[in-house]
Amino acid sequence: MIRNVILVIILFLIPLFMIPGGAQQEAKEATAAPVTLTFLRSGGSGEEKVVGPVAEESAKEIGISVEMVMVPWGQAFDKIMTMVAGNNAPDVAYIGSRWIPHFAEIGAITPIDVPAERKEEYFNSIWPMVTWEGKIYGIPRAFSTKVLYYNTRLFKQAGLSKPPQTWSELEAAAKTITENTDAYGFALAGEKFVSTTSQFFNLLFQNGGDVFDEQGNVIINDENGIEALKFYVNLAKYAEEGPTAWRREELWELFAEGKVGMYVSGPWRVGAFKGKVPFATAALPAGPRGSSASILVSDSLVVFKQSSNPDLAEKFALSLTSYERQKILDTEWGMTPMRKEETELEFFQTPEWKTFVDMIPRGKPQPLVKNWELLEDAVTDMIQFALLNKLTPEEALDWAASKLEELK
Repeated sequence: MIRNVILVIILFLIPLFMIPGGAQQEAKEATAAPVTLTFLRSGGSGEEKVVGPVAEESAKEIGISVEMVMVPWGQAFDKIMTMVAGNNAPDVAYIGSRWIPHFAEIGAITPIDVPAERKEEYFNSIWPMVTWEGKIYGIPRAFSTKVLYYNTRLFKQAGLSKPPQTWSELEAAAKTITENTDAYGFALAGEKFVSTTSQFFNLLFQNGGDVFDEQGNVIINDENGIEALKFYVNLAKYAEEGPTAWRREELWELFAEGKVGMYVSGPWRVGAFKGKVPFATAALPAGPRGSSASILVSDSLVVFKQSSNPDLAEKFALSLTSYERQKILDTEWGMTPMRKEETELEFFQTPEWKTFVDMIPRGKPQPLVKNWELLEDAVTDMIQFALLNKLTPEEALDWAASKLEELK
C-alpha cells in the first residue's frame, strides 16, 4: 500500500521537473505586476486631460504602468524638494527648466542620454536650456516665445495703423489708446511671480542687456538694464491700476474683455482670444540699444536619482517627448514648436502663429543659475521697489545686483 502511494507521488512530480527553466521564468514574468513609475506633473487644473492619455500611451509602449501626480506650479518646487529630502522622489517629473541647475547641484537628478538624431530635430537654442556643467539633465517638453498681442479694434479707434516696432512707438501707442479709448494702453504685471521676471527679461534682452556676462559677472545694473527698468516704470502710466497686484496669467482676461490694448504673453492665449476679441500678434519691439527679442522659456522632463528604475524612467521621458506626442501637446495647449519639422504643420501657418515661430531666432534663454528662487525674488522685488517708488530704477537695480552676487 505504501509502495503504491509513493509511486503515485513520483508520477505526479515527474512532469513538474520536466518543465524547462525558461518556461518557468516566462510564467513568473507573465504573472509579475508591471513596473509602476511615479510621474510628477507640475501644471494647472485640467491639464491632465491632455497629459493623461499621452502618458498612458507611452507607458504602454515601454511595458510599464504610470502613476501621475499633479501639483500646481506655485507648489511644485517645494513639493519636489520635500520628496527628495524624504527619499521619496518621483521617477520622472515635469519641471521648469530653470530648476535644473539646482536639482543637478544637489544630486537629485541624473544626466539623460539623448540620442544624437533626437538632438538634431530641435532648434539650436533648445538644448542649452536643459544643460548644466556640460551635461543634459532634461528633455524639453514645452517651449515658448513671447509676442505682442494687440487689440485691432482699439488700435483703429485710437487712430493707430500698425503695431509698434520700437519702445518709443510702444509707449506712444499705449498713451494714445489710454487717452482716446475707454481701455488701458498696456497690460503690465508686477506681482512677485516668475512671469513678472520674464517680463523684465524681455525688455532687458530687447535693449542689448543681460543678467550676467560671459564670465559670470553681474551686469543687470548697467546702462542697458537701467533703461529697461525705467521703461518698465514708464509703462505703468498707461497700465491697469495697481500693477504690483497683477500676474501676467491674470491680465489676459482684461485683454479678452477689450479693457486693455496691448499684452505680452506666450502662445497659449491664441486659442483663448479667438472669437472673443479682435486681435493680431506682432514681434516684440526693439529697445534703443538693441533689437526685437523674446525670452525663451522651456519646461522639461527630468529623471531622479532615487528612482528604482532609472533606465525605464529615461525611456518613458523619451517616449513622452516623441515627435507625435509632442505635436499633440503643442497643438492642444498652444505652445511654440521646438522641433524644426513641426513648424511646417498647417496649425502653425496662421498669421498669429507665424509671429511666435519667427521670434525663435530672435530669442534668448533665461539665465540658468544654481538658485533660481533667489534670482526671481531679487528681480521681482527690484521691479516692485521701482514701481512703488520706494527706490529709483538705478537704486533698485544696484540692490538686485548685490543680491545676485550671492549666486556666484
